[in-house]
Amino acid sequence: MPQPPPPPRLVVFGLSLALGLWPAACQGPSPTPEPIEAGPIALVAPPGALPEALLDGFTRATGISVALRESVEVEALLRAGEPIDLALLPTEALPGLIEDGLLAPIDHSRLPGFRRVPYSFRDLAYDPGNRYSVPLRYGISGLILRLGAVEAFPRSWAELLSPGPGGRLILPRRPREVIGAALLAGGHDANAEDPAALAAALERWRALGPRRLQVLSPGESGAEALARPGAAGLIGRAADLSAARAAGLDVSFVVPVEGGLLWIEHLVLPEAGTRPASALRLVEHLLRPDVAAELARSGSVALANTALPDALAPDLLADRAVWPELRVLRRSGMLLPLSPAGRALHASIWEQLLALLGGAGS
Repeated sequence: MPQPPPPPRLVVFGLSLALGLWPAACQGPSPTPEPIEAGPIALVAPPGALPEALLDGFTRATGISVALRESVEVEALLRAGEPIDLALLPTEALPGLIEDGLLAPIDHSRLPGFRRVPYSFRDLAYDPGNRYSVPLRYGISGLILRLGAVEAFPRSWAELLSPGPGGRLILPRRPREVIGAALLAGGHDANAEDPAALAAALERWRALGPRRLQVLSPGESGAEALARPGAAGLIGRAADLSAARAAGLDVSFVVPVEGGLLWIEHLVLPEAGTRPASALRLVEHLLRPDVAAELARSGSVALANTALPDALAPDLLADRAVWPELRVLRRSGMLLPLSPAGRALHASIWEQLLALLGGAGS
């Protein structure tokens, strides 16, 4: 069975986050702006990742409009050949899209702001030289618990996924995180491709059954699902925690003892895009320190940007759901690209899980 690429520089990554070991942002000449291409930039991103207000600021600054489409199926849209100029997608989607010729190379001479991307995020195995990707956001997925709806806090994924009485667990429409949690519960790596390990992961979900499980429907937020009677927990991120609190829910974020699930999302230029110059100007805008800081504040998310420690208030930097402690990072697993065979196996497990839940969210 082919194995996924070796892990990226996770220790350096963790030290950079926890200790503030950021590379100095060297100065360089700004490129001459290219002419504005006709029509708006077609941008696709996960729901809530890039606020409209932030994109409006780009339009005011440049005169370039942006047509944002939010979707949990970004990779599928790219594979369908839709004319998308810029997309935000997770690490695990990159190798397959690159191999299939669906991403266009990035002209780094047009991105002086790339110098602000920490070295620990650059030149990783799945995209040497960052030829096709610009890291933007990252974080950790754990368990968001609705206080008062659980009798006792589960300390581990294994305890959470044990059969028995309990409230309903909400699953996001992010297959790698859902499957990764079940793999961790069984003592496996979150990137495991072994068929037996994946079958055991599916059995853990099957043992809970539809009464205890719900997959978010397209367009439904984790906060909305958590607010319903009987809901007890959500496999989620800091942004889900913030949204749940804003909705008045009493919730807490827990990283189980087996660790959380580390993720990175990257900006890419689809080969089918028709406005690459304008799209790169938007990427450069998102790398600006003030814009990155606003994105971090509005989305309760960490940005791969060296300027953030000086641009953010201490209370946000102290939020451990957004900026996990080094000890938590060390015991967590980063979601890495899978081999083609591994991608097929994980996709099959996800489809079987949806079928188990009566097609919920499909």
